[in-house]
Amino acid sequence: MDQDRTERFDAAAGIAFVVLIVAASLLPGKPPAATDPVADIRKFFVDERDTLQAATFFTGLAVIALLWFLGTLRGHLRAAEGGTGRLTEVAFGSGIALLALVLVGSALGLAPTLHAEQLDDATVRAFYDAQIYVYALIAFPAAGLTAASAAVILRTGVLPRAVGALGVLTAIVSILGALSIYGESDAFVSIGGAAGFVSFLVFVVWVLVTSIVLMRGASAPVAAHAAARET
Repeated sequence: MDQDRTERFDAAAGIAFVVLIVAASLLPGKPPAATDPVADIRKFFVDERDTLQAATFFTGLAVIALLWFLGTLRGHLRAAEGGTGRLTEVAFGSGIALLALVLVGSALGLAPTLHAEQLDDATVRAFYDAQIYVYALIAFPAAGLTAASAAVILRTGVLPRAVGALGVLTAIVSILGALSIYGESDAFVSIGGAAGFVSFLVFVVWVLVTSIVLMRGASAPVAAHAAARET
């Protein structure tokens, strides 16, 4: 009973990630677009300094929560996949890469707030553009994480097939969202465009659904797979 309660607590880290990352995203309000004048970007850094600092702190907490969730998911997938656990390691490694990019993007977004008034226009623009591109690149490890997880789920049945199908959808949406690295415009698929937000939203839904499913009792299938390998 204690072990089951602990596993449910560990799985709930995915829900904590969703709450924290959504809070971090909403705190600063709507950021300037990539095509906005540099004066607007500088004003954003100056006016939202406090909220950007708070958002970065919440992002750091979200990183811890997602790492905890990834460790829990890795355990379930690894037990079900057996063998070398190749796909499980692909999923976990992709998750680590995703977290690294999140931290880098957060740092790039926070650094200019310290001396925004003293930075020249080119530096302000460079920091902002770099942050946008780093966040856009998150789509690639997100696709790796969800696709590899989906492959294990669909092959082994360790989680409901619907979760595997959602993982496939999330991976596809992430790859499509990564197309936003092309061009700078107000189009749906462009740097800082809506495609990136959609891929982020779908990924958050995947984490939330997977976390809830794990909380509701994925321990039994995992134990069954482990027992089957031992016989």
